Parts: sequence; structure tokens; C-alpha cells
Amino acid sequence: MKKYRHLISGLIVVAILAVLVVSFFANAKGNPHGEDWLAKHGETVMRNRNPEKNCLKCHSKKLGQTKENFCDRCHQERGVKVQWPQAQ
Repeated sequence: MKKYRHLISGLIVVAILAVLVVSFFANAKGNPHGEDWLAKHGETVMRNRNPEKNCLKCHSKKLGQTKENFCDRCHQERGVKVQWPQAQ
């Protein structure tokens, strides 16, 4: 009986690890923004001056994000202060 208990426990641990590994690689491939993108993000935003047109459209369609949770969430985590331009 103990032999089966150890076998079942081992299989459960292996299954959990397999799920974590597969999940990690699936999420890594699904994110189009890697380290290079993060490093150049500020420069790109300052040059384009229109992240809503270039980025938010895709993020709102695919993920249902608003401007607040698309931009501000990351900015707040990193301590970046942003003043949004007022709509004309």
C-alpha cells in the first residue's frame, strides 16, 4: 500500500511540474513584447506620440483593456509618472 502511495504522490508532483512548464512556455510565446520591447518602449512612445492608435486598439480588441488598465498598471508598478494629453 505504501508503495502505491509513493507512486501516486510522485505522479502528482510530475504532473504539476509538467503543467507549470507547459504553461510557462505557452505564455512566453503568446507575449509579443519581450525585453527588447520593454527597453525601447519609452523611446517609441515619445517618437510616435500616439500609443492609443498604435497599441491600445489591438489590446482592447484582443484583451478588452481600457487605457487605464493598459498603460497605467505598468506605469504605476514601475513608478513612472505620466500626464495624459487632454482630448481636443
